[in-house]
Amino acid sequence: MNTVGESKISRQYEYLVTELESSDSSIASTIREVFESEKPEDHKAFLETLSRRLALHNSKIVKMCSNNYALFSGSILQLVNLCPDVDRLQVMLNQITVDTAHAISVVKNNQEKFRKSVNSCQNVIKTRNAIEQCLPVLRMHSNMRKLLKSPDLHYHALKMLEELNSDVLPLVDKFKFSAKLKLDLKRSRQTIITEVNKSFKTYLETAWAYAKRLGCNAMKVVVHTSEQFRFNTNKVPSRSPSKGETMSALTHSKYAWESIDESMRNVEEVIDFKELFKCQLIFNTLEKDEDAFGRWYETHRRDQLTQLLLTGFGKECRREKISQFFEQVIGFFIIESYVVDAGKRIVSWNTICASSSSHVGWWDETVAYIEAQLLDELPGKIHIVEDLKFLKEILLLFCHTAESLSLPSLKLKECAFQIRQAFVAKLYEAFLRRFVTILWKEKFEPITISSTSKVREIGKVFPINHIEAAKGKSEIGSVLPFSECVPKIYFTLKEFVTELQSFCMGFQYSAQLIEDFITKSLDSLVETQLKESVLALIASREERAQRTKYLPVDMSVSRGTLDLGELSQLSMNCECLSEAMPHLGTFIAMSRTMVEDPRGATNNLILLASMDPLQEIVTHQQNTCKLNAGSTLASLVFDVQYRMRDYMKFKIDAILEMIDYNWTEDQQSNSPSLYVAEVTAYLKNVRLTNKNTQSNVVAVTTYMEACKHIAEKLKMALNETMQISFAALKHFEKDLTCFENFTAQLEFPPGDAETLRLVFVDVRQLVNLIISFDFVQFVSATSDSSLRLKYNRVRKEELLSLLEKVLYHEDHRRRTTLRTPTSTKDLKRNLENATRELRMQLTQ
Repeated sequence: MNTVGESKISRQYEYLVTELESSDSSIASTIREVFESEKPEDHKAFLETLSRRLALHNSKIVKMCSNNYALFSGSILQLVNLCPDVDRLQVMLNQITVDTAHAISVVKNNQEKFRKSVNSCQNVIKTRNAIEQCLPVLRMHSNMRKLLKSPDLHYHALKMLEELNSDVLPLVDKFKFSAKLKLDLKRSRQTIITEVNKSFKTYLETAWAYAKRLGCNAMKVVVHTSEQFRFNTNKVPSRSPSKGETMSALTHSKYAWESIDESMRNVEEVIDFKELFKCQLIFNTLEKDEDAFGRWYETHRRDQLTQLLLTGFGKECRREKISQFFEQVIGFFIIESYVVDAGKRIVSWNTICASSSSHVGWWDETVAYIEAQLLDELPGKIHIVEDLKFLKEILLLFCHTAESLSLPSLKLKECAFQIRQAFVAKLYEAFLRRFVTILWKEKFEPITISSTSKVREIGKVFPINHIEAAKGKSEIGSVLPFSECVPKIYFTLKEFVTELQSFCMGFQYSAQLIEDFITKSLDSLVETQLKESVLALIASREERAQRTKYLPVDMSVSRGTLDLGELSQLSMNCECLSEAMPHLGTFIAMSRTMVEDPRGATNNLILLASMDPLQEIVTHQQNTCKLNAGSTLASLVFDVQYRMRDYMKFKIDAILEMIDYNWTEDQQSNSPSLYVAEVTAYLKNVRLTNKNTQSNVVAVTTYMEACKHIAEKLKMALNETMQISFAALKHFEKDLTCFENFTAQLEFPPGDAETLRLVFVDVRQLVNLIISFDFVQFVSATSDSSLRLKYNRVRKEELLSLLEKVLYHEDHRRRTTLRTPTSTKDLKRNLENATRELRMQLTQ
């Protein structure tokens, strides 16, 4: 057991020694040096030294412990002696504590009494000061409540309320009643705002309600005082315009008939602007901005203007709606002009009239709307000419009324002048129907003078004495060259000019500009409407269906196609109308007088409408304008003549269908063909039918074209056959002679008659060249010049074709005949030589 314990202790010591040796401390290095010594004497010496050192330290420890014990004992004795003193001090301390507590309680009682006395004094002072602060506030609030009960004193109440809210209430904000006072002030402010809105709404409604009456009265003033509208203040028109009399579209409107309402002259007597100015003061005070009410006012009035513009002239564009719109606009700007002149800084003139990139004035917006309506939408909604005239007149009246308010109206006047396009378009439609009615009901028979009154009646509407073909035909029983439709159409053209002259009255434009407008419009009327009516009338049934889509359908169906006599009379009618156009130019030139003397414009129109055409020429020989309508009517004559030629060609073609030559006959017929007699009989009938209605030029042209057509048909008959015998060619030559004899019998001037007979010369020379056997010498290179001059109209190609057909017939007859005469052989040989020579000449 001991051995085991020793071994364990030995291992423990070994471990401790190992730790000491492996440590880096100084003691470890010392012990390591002792144990590492190889001499046993060193270990023993070290142990002895260590034992001595331990004995020395033990003696020092014993001595120190003894000293400390003596000091501790003395301290205990002193502590025991201090215990009685401590007890006495404890008793004294308790007594002092009791006395101090009693003194403190007494001091506290006295302090509380003093504090209460001080608080009472302070409360008295504060109460007095609070009463001094609150009494003026309450007195001011009471006065404000009294002012608030009267609507006229709301502005003063608001000023007092603002003073209370900004200056006074912050001083009493610490008092409880200030919260209730603030709530009451807020309610009072809301009451004032409600009353301001109510007053301003009442003003807006009043301004809107009276604007129409103010505008109407202002336009009446302009109508009764302006010379341009030709009204007298004391003399109102008492009758309707008579037939042919042109008067202003406003002559019989309420602006002329109704008297001026003097109560509406002063806008401040109609509308109470004091309410507006009071609203301005209150609103600016509420917003603390001098321009706040102006912006608010501008917003609401612009909304009213926008609503007015959106309502516009209405969907149907009736006269009442148009008048009401212009009256409402004028009344609106009358009110705004007064507001601007009042100088209250509510609205400025720039807001009304001036425009910029970021701002559009009210007047400019109104002008833009009216311009868009007039130029784009309104003309398409108005289908009556008189309504367009009324629109022009009231627009000019609107412009003059606006100018009296210092509002620019140049653009609107230009729009009024541009309405002329829609006005002229409606006139075109109306006068187109009149032309169609006149032409479709016309019988196209020349007028026979039955009495002198008949001549005077026609002379009132048509310059009969200045028509070349009508000179010297004013005696009873004479026949005029034109029919009843000519005076009617001329008078209709004069009415068209009168309508345009009436429409141009009131425009401040030069006489030349208005004269050019009337001239161009009349030229266009003749060029489009009258010409289209005539072309539709002379068209065939198939063509008329295309041309009459803008004409009255019932009239276009009920009128049949014109025959040759009616076409001839129509051509003469167009010539007479063309000659009358210079007289109509004189009639138009008198518009210059109306522009230069606008006060007498209506009287001038009445005089001009009833003036005799002869008197026009005598009075105004030097005052006329050039019309292109004359050349249009002249070209229309050619269109009618072309239709006449087509008609005659159609009839002649129907007869020429009877052409049935036996081109292979060997024996010559002694009588002409049947179709020759039919054609000549038809041409004679045409000549007798149109003897009194057709001029020489028309007759020669018509017969020339008819004969040319016959010559072309005869030549075509020669070209269509494959073979021709000499007998058939002589029969053909006899028919040709009949046509030549017929043309020689026609009674025309020598030059025209000779020209008419030359239409058959081409066919005549070609036929004679073969029948007379001159073709042999004609095609030879040695032919004399006289022979070529005799047949100068013969073309070699046509001659070759005809010779080949004759040669073909001779070959065919030779093959079918057993014995051929010598003369036939010679003829065939001559034909072959001539044909060969012609082919060589044509190929070179």
